[in-house]
Amino acid sequence: DAITDFIQMFFILVGIVFLFFYVLFNHSSEISTVSKNMYAFFPDSKSINDWLNYIEAWMIVGLGSLGGQDLVARILAAKNQNIARSSSIIAGIFYWTLGLMPVLLGIWALKILPDNSDNSVLINLAIKFLPYPLLILFIGALFSAIMSTVDTALLAPASLIGENLYPYFKKDASDKEKLFWCRFSVIILGIISLFLALKFTSIYELCLESWTFLLTSFTGPLLFSLFWKKTTSAGVIAGALCGLIGWIIFNFFTTNLPSKLLGFMISCISIIIFSLLTFKESEGEKK
Repeated sequence: DAITDFIQMFFILVGIVFLFFYVLFNHSSEISTVSKNMYAFFPDSKSINDWLNYIEAWMIVGLGSLGGQDLVARILAAKNQNIARSSSIIAGIFYWTLGLMPVLLGIWALKILPDNSDNSVLINLAIKFLPYPLLILFIGALFSAIMSTVDTALLAPASLIGENLYPYFKKDASDKEKLFWCRFSVIILGIISLFLALKFTSIYELCLESWTFLLTSFTGPLLFSLFWKKTTSAGVIAGALCGLIGWIIFNFFTTNLPSKLLGFMISCISIIIFSLLTFKESEGEKK
């Protein structure tokens, strides 16, 4: 899976790099008319709430994606910890450099494609400016990456249900029963995913909510389990549930508050409180 993803991303990046420099050198006059506010790195506001929302936005993508099954799977598949560490650093550099290219293309498209009215800005730019052979490779790699992500996103939770969750409730579960629940879960998760895809018309909005779910329920337990020796099972469970519930409550009953950031903070506080209440010195020594 990692090898096929590498091949797909290679052609996608070749297409994006070509598209970026083509637009940069051939449409410089349109680019120069883009408002400087579009390039602002920090919010132009003195409001504390605006800054909290700004921090929240970084945390959703930065910390929220730490628990993503694709990232965890790649780390666990590395030959050793040095490769896992160095690859993560290199990927972070690419995220800041090559990852900025589609962002800038999206900003420039406001002037280059003023009539664009959908979410497929990058696709529309590629169709208009990429040579046909590269366009075919770019679109093919893009759809291949999407399909590859889809099958992984279905198989990962289905495996957790069949291999971890079901045996937890039935200790003597046979391999045949586990396999049945894995297969059955794929169908159920596929139906749920289809419903979510039809409900969220924006890919950005759907990704945002997905990462928020991880940020408020999973990121806190993950970080505390790795870096705080007094973290207990009760603390982890409390952090996951309280953070998720807190986010949902703040999201429904408030409008201006950074509900996602508050959910994450509630998760961390819950982990600390419940871990201290249930911590035993013997468990700390084992860790």
